[in-house]
Amino acid sequence: YHRTISDSSSEFAIVSGSSGTGKSVLASRLGRYIVANGGIFLSGKFDQLKQSEPFSAVAGAFNEYCDVILSNGRCNRVSLVESRLRVALGQE
Repeated sequence: YHRTISDSSSEFAIVSGSSGTGKSVLASRLGRYIVANGGIFLSGKFDQLKQSEPFSAVAGAFNEYCDVILSNGRCNRVSLVESRLRVALGQE
């Protein structure tokens, strides 16, 4: 987290392990710390019932990101994300 603050970058991490080992608690505590310090923390959780939906956890995190940028009134951020998505995904 501190590295991303110093160079204004983003990081992606995957937390894995057996059920009941505290992964969700770890992510939740890290997320509270990041948000309290002005960052944006997104999480997606694999759901056994959605195994047929590839990348459902990533899609959940992306939906969460959309909610964050829209709820914070970051219009310039919305435009930036939109333009980057159009470049990455095409105009259609």
